[in-house]
Amino acid sequence: MERKVRLAVVGCGLIGRKHLEAARDKPWIEIVAIADINLAAAEAVSKEYGVPKQFTDSAELFAQPDIDAVVLATPAAGRAELAVQALRQGKHVLIEKPSATRAAELERIRDVQGDRVVAFCTSRFRFLKHAQAAAEYMQSGQLGELRVIRCRAVKPAGRPPEKEPPAWRYRIDMNGGGIWFNWGCYDLDYLFGITGWKLQPVEALAQTWGADPDRFPYSGAGADGETHGAGLIRCEGGAVVTFERGEYVAAPAEESWQIVGSQGALTLQMTTANKNNLIASKFVPGTGTVSTVIWEGDEDRGILHDGPLLDFTKAILERRSPSTGLEQAYVTQLALDLMCESARTGKIISVSEGKGRL
Repeated sequence: MERKVRLAVVGCGLIGRKHLEAARDKPWIEIVAIADINLAAAEAVSKEYGVPKQFTDSAELFAQPDIDAVVLATPAAGRAELAVQALRQGKHVLIEKPSATRAAELERIRDVQGDRVVAFCTSRFRFLKHAQAAAEYMQSGQLGELRVIRCRAVKPAGRPPEKEPPAWRYRIDMNGGGIWFNWGCYDLDYLFGITGWKLQPVEALAQTWGADPDRFPYSGAGADGETHGAGLIRCEGGAVVTFERGEYVAAPAEESWQIVGSQGALTLQMTTANKNNLIASKFVPGTGTVSTVIWEGDEDRGILHDGPLLDFTKAILERRSPSTGLEQAYVTQLALDLMCESARTGKIISVSEGKGRL
């Protein structure tokens, strides 16, 4: 590629460094600048990665004419405003997870996007080899009409942490929510993406539970987000998503993802060690349901951090849509919004008139 993407990263914490690591030594990326409200952090990262420009004011960074694209590796609260500012300055934008604290933020971004690429890091797990094989299998239509898309990912409580978790992790005002916004955004992007983004949420019924600070002191001071939640999302056409995600739960560990159709099913493992496989089940007349491994192999775990940035920058150069763009992010965020509102009110929450598609 002759042309390079001149890249800046806003946020010099752990995840910001991951993006810089992914960009380093890529021939089509030039790291131009970084920004962090902590000047010492910006200077330290600048020295480590050889970044020529450092800023403490993101608006000043966005105004630089020699920057093509920015990565927003900052806490979720306020990130939509940063995206709007960057887009108004003509920058392409990659947004860390969660995509937003509420879907309305994505509508604001849509209004100023223009012809810029806007991509989201919730796509991470779809860059794994098994997920790409699953998406290809889904395109073949062998599952028939989609019926149930299932996620159950529960982690048990262990020993209390030696140090208090980051404040943002379970604060609604800082992160939109708890475990659903830390991990549920990945689950939904993964399943919706593998199924070709055909699922459009219509209504949801859900329940969430927060941490019990007396028995499970895991979530930190000021936490008001969910540590465990379960929901049912009905989609256009009748398919349903059954969703449960929790950590620090008084139950054995279980992690499973499955897509069930009228003619077969696909069983997956989103989070896995290096080895993984993909199991397809079909009804065979006269025999019954038969399950076979249709893909197995080693996963490249490094792609979890590299994938979104590499896809984003190549989408800019190739003038194409990213793996998860604004329309796709809106679908997953809408599903989260519906479930959160249902859990808050104790009612079935439906998509309001005119909502559902960006």
